[in-house]
Amino acid sequence: MFKVFPNKRQKPLFWEVLVFADKGYMRRAYRLLDPADTDNRFGAIVIPQAYKKFINGKWHDMKASLGLVLFSATQLGAGTQCHEAVHMALGYLRQVRIFPRLSRKSIDPQEENLAYCVGQCSAQLNANFYRLNCYRK
Repeated sequence: MFKVFPNKRQKPLFWEVLVFADKGYMRRAYRLLDPADTDNRFGAIVIPQAYKKFINGKWHDMKASLGLVLFSATQLGAGTQCHEAVHMALGYLRQVRIFPRLSRKSIDPQEENLAYCVGQCSAQLNANFYRLNCYRK
């Protein structure tokens, strides 16, 4: 578990990020928060405004934060990271009311399309930078 601060000058607003060993464990943990959800396709999820902490297999109340971000360790590619980062950034901007058009509390299809496209672009950039030996060890 670690914290991500979208604006380091405006602490204590943060996202709490949890990485689970696999998708099954992550989804079971998520279903403890939202038992009605039956979607088995996701490998990561942003949960805005959740005030919970996952300890020893159970959710507990936690101090105020922007919410939770759950990742499966089997899906940590650049595309997934960027996709979820879009949701995190927009969630932060909603919370601090920087952009009035982001006043909605929930993630809508337009936001999901933006996150998907950013994730795809990032994954392809990352793969091609790697292919062209742009990364150094």
